[in-house]
Amino acid sequence: MNLTWFERREDWEAHYPGHKLLYEITDETQYIITAFKNDELAGLMKLCDELENPDVMRVISIWINPKYRKQGLGTRMYEFLGQCIPGRTISAEVWDSNNVAQDFHERLGFVHDPSSLNRYIKEPTEKGID
Repeated sequence: MNLTWFERREDWEAHYPGHKLLYEITDETQYIITAFKNDELAGLMKLCDELENPDVMRVISIWINPKYRKQGLGTRMYEFLGQCIPGRTISAEVWDSNNVAQDFHERLGFVHDPSSLNRYIKEPTEKGID
């Protein structure tokens, strides 16, 4: 599995020219992490800096190709994110109706932010995501 961090849309567009699925599921998001296996998009994480607090990186969404679900890719993507942004807090928007995603984030050490219905937070550690 090849995980890659991109800081600008122009960077990933140049790296994956004409990749239809990637273009369909991304927008003008500031950062993305891609996961490819054998030239197939296995996963994608869309991120942005938190406007109110630049020490926080917000995960807007994470998508895993159904073919690669339940194989640890989501965890690997979060571990990779922790390596890319050491020392920063990570927040994730998780729908209150998505119990699977809530459980997943809690297993990774995220805690629910009581000030927000959908926000989960993971404080930085020396290793990123444990």
